[in-house]
Amino acid sequence: QLHESEGSTKLAEQHYLLAGDWSAAASMYRSRHLWEEALRLAMRHGGESAAGELGCACASDLGAQTASRHLNRLGMVAATLKYATTAEMWEEAFAIAKAAKPEAIPDVHLANGLALEDAGRFAEAEAHFLSAGRCTQKKKTFYVSPEMWQPRFCHMSRV
Repeated sequence: QLHESEGSTKLAEQHYLLAGDWSAAASMYRSRHLWEEALRLAMRHGGESAAGELGCACASDLGAQTASRHLNRLGMVAATLKYATTAEMWEEAFAIAKAAKPEAIPDVHLANGLALEDAGRFAEAEAHFLSAGRCTQKKKTFYVSPEMWQPRFCHMSRV
């Protein structure tokens, strides 16, 4: 912490890593808004989930557009999207996908639709399945809407 308080971040990082506390080093960089350094540590030492979580925090702090440059440069877009969708952080997931990897937007819609389907929110799920492009006229899954008790259908398949 002495090196950190003196502004010697690289030396502080070395000491944190020797102590086995990569997250303290990442937090040091994060508090100084040195996101690329924090993200690098998370990816190298914390694994995919930690990297994804920090990627979401970066996007929340800097905005998805700015964060996407860091995430793309470090190859962390997929990990960040995986974390955001698993944590059901839909607003963040859509913003990151739009800024960093537009071709992943249908995947975010699909994940959101599946989560809504599991929650019994079928009409909302259907809208996301349609947006994901996973609905076809040939494959129909029927369901009963609990709030209306009327047969409904979604032209989707879990592929």
